Amino acid sequence: MADSVTRFIDPPQLFRSPRYTNVVVANGFAFIAGQTAFDAQGNVVGIGDFRAQAEQTYRNLKVVLDTILGDLRPASTAVVAGLARAELLVEVDAIVALPKV
Repeated sequence: MADSVTRFIDPPQLFRSPRYTNVVVANGFAFIAGQTAFDAQGNVVGIGDFRAQAEQTYRNLKVVLDTILGDLRPASTAVVAGLARAELLVEVDAIVALPKV
C-alpha cells in the first residue's frame, strides 16, 4: 500500500472540515488528523460524557483506519491536549506506517 503519490482522504462517514483533511497518505505513512467526537454532520456527540465522546472518537478513527488499512490491524496510542471546542473531552491523533506491497 505504500507509494510515492500523496493522497488526501476524507471518508464520507466523517465530518469534512473546511480547515483540514482527515488523512494524508504520503511516502509510506498515513497522517491522521486528530479525531474527536464529531458525527458526520459536524455535531458533537456526548456533550459532557467522556465515555460517549471516547466511543465516537474511536468509531471515527476506525473509519479512517478501515479506509487506509483494510484488514490490517495497527497499534494504537493516544495523547490528549487542548481541544478545538470546550464541549470536546477527547481527541486521538495517529500516524500509520503503511506496509510495502
